[in-house]
Amino acid sequence: MPTDASSWARSSADPSHSLPELSLPEPFELLYTEAMVGRRGLALALAGGGTLALAAACVDLFHSTNFETKCDLDANAEGCPAFEASHPTDAKKATSTDFCEWNSSTARGHAEHACAWLGACSAPFDTNAFGPCMIDAILAYDCNTNPNRRVRGALHDLWDALWQAQSCDAVTAALVPQTPHCATLGYGCGATDDTTAILFECLKVNGTAAPESCLAQGRACDKGSCVPPEAFAPCVASECVGSLLHDCEDGVDMGYDCQYFGSGACAVKENAAACLPADAGAKCAVTTKAMCDGDGAAIGCTTGRVEAVDCETLTGPTTCHSGTPIPSWNLAGACEREGGCVPGCDGDILKGCGHGAEFTTKCSEQKLGSCTTVPVVPTIENPTGYACVPPDP
Repeated sequence: MPTDASSWARSSADPSHSLPELSLPEPFELLYTEAMVGRRGLALALAGGGTLALAAACVDLFHSTNFETKCDLDANAEGCPAFEASHPTDAKKATSTDFCEWNSSTARGHAEHACAWLGACSAPFDTNAFGPCMIDAILAYDCNTNPNRRVRGALHDLWDALWQAQSCDAVTAALVPQTPHCATLGYGCGATDDTTAILFECLKVNGTAAPESCLAQGRACDKGSCVPPEAFAPCVASECVGSLLHDCEDGVDMGYDCQYFGSGACAVKENAAACLPADAGAKCAVTTKAMCDGDGAAIGCTTGRVEAVDCETLTGPTTCHSGTPIPSWNLAGACEREGGCVPGCDGDILKGCGHGAEFTTKCSEQKLGSCTTVPVVPTIENPTGYACVPPDP
């Protein structure tokens, strides 16, 4: 299931953190608003009651000049369509993986691999950062932790590709079909049909744009952020439009696209709109409040059926907290470790924070370079990211 956007932090890479050579297509237009640089979630920014001032005009984030691509020079190079057609197991397998066949230990190991490679090969900003990525990856891969809202469709395909990826070209191919060069610094959204869910970060002029998939949150990219698709602004009441949940909380649409999670459908139950879980439990009275059982799991009933997220396997022992998560549909938001967590590098060990919990992996065990500090495109907060160094191309 998507996780609470309020826990996301923007981070990225500086020019010294070299990205691998990528297949560069003919550039395409991106929608980019300068006022959105350093702004992480439009819905969250508006939720506080303030007005977010947006620049009146959008600027082109990428060069409009045609570049000779790696695929132009060698059509069979790794990452090019001809290569992927003859090597289907690098980024994707011919058959889809049933993540529910894995135990929690196996799922966590694959989550570490996927998130370490994602941060190394793209840039560790937003949900690409190791900690937030681990929350999303465990929820995607571990059906014991998240039995009722398993990932579906294109989002399943993305996670299926990432745990198998053994090259940066494979990671990039899983995220986006086209990766342009940057004309300026900042964040932007793809404007083609196959990139509308992609948030790009430009780390340096003439550098390669780093992609993040908004699908991990069931969202789309707009004005330099991952936001609810076709969001109502302002909203009056929660409702379903096809598979889209428009979750109206304090006049702000906090919804997401249900098609990527659980049963894949949005429905109104007892005058409450919600995404329906799969394999849910017994009937229960609809409520937005989460409760904790004796085994450390968060129990919810936003749809009239009992569902659960195991906080112990997600964020650790004694991390379940009763109450109403924000957004209210985010049952995993009830899993939060108190006491603080500081991301960083400890020698070969990459440390990330998600929902207050610390997640670690050894870069060398992931066949990546050493852990390194990755400064971001300058913002008001100016946070710092951390990632394993990508392998030599």
